[in-house]
Amino acid sequence: MGKQNLIRTDQYPYHITARANNKEWFPIVIDKLWPLLNDLLTLTSWMYEIEIHAFVLMSNHFHLLVSTPKSNLDFAMRFFMSNSAKEINYLSGRINRVYGGRYKWSIIKDEAYLFNVVSYIYENPRRANSCKSIESYPYSTLHGLLGQDRLMIPISPLPYSSEDGLDQHPGRLLENLQRYKVSKDEVDLISLGLRKCEFKYNPRNINRIRSNKISF
Repeated sequence: MGKQNLIRTDQYPYHITARANNKEWFPIVIDKLWPLLNDLLTLTSWMYEIEIHAFVLMSNHFHLLVSTPKSNLDFAMRFFMSNSAKEINYLSGRINRVYGGRYKWSIIKDEAYLFNVVSYIYENPRRANSCKSIESYPYSTLHGLLGQDRLMIPISPLPYSSEDGLDQHPGRLLENLQRYKVSKDEVDLISLGLRKCEFKYNPRNINRIRSNKISF
């Protein structure tokens, strides 16, 4: 996919993903990488006033759900990507590229689509056989939201959810995630949808997707 011209928005969240260079594992162990990226995301959220809704780190990529009230995704991600690359190279003693290219983004404008994306993000470790349950995966903001570890990143309420917000009802979020697990077909369709600037399903496949909504 060619370089996308960023669509700026202060109304809708973005799904962001970036992979390590050559799809290899990041050059420092994930136990050290997780707090490093948490610290940088926290700093980025403070400096650029972005709202982080979910973050999952894998061995060779990450998934991030974020809103930008200042319509400044490019500035925030440039800061985060460049500084994380510098820190990773410093800690690993390398001078190579850390990321395989620009981050990829997709805007999610629909509540039902959003919950499918949230499920897709948090189910990623289980699909990769990195954990037995999504709540047990330690490199996920869900793990911290459920009180199983210290939540280092300031998590903002999930867009379109109840007034009380995601961070007030992590147990109910988990219940919804467990109730509406995405199927293999849905995973493939979500993955294809996230390659678009605006997340959409192919109309020919829309009947294969449940209309998932968060019920608080």
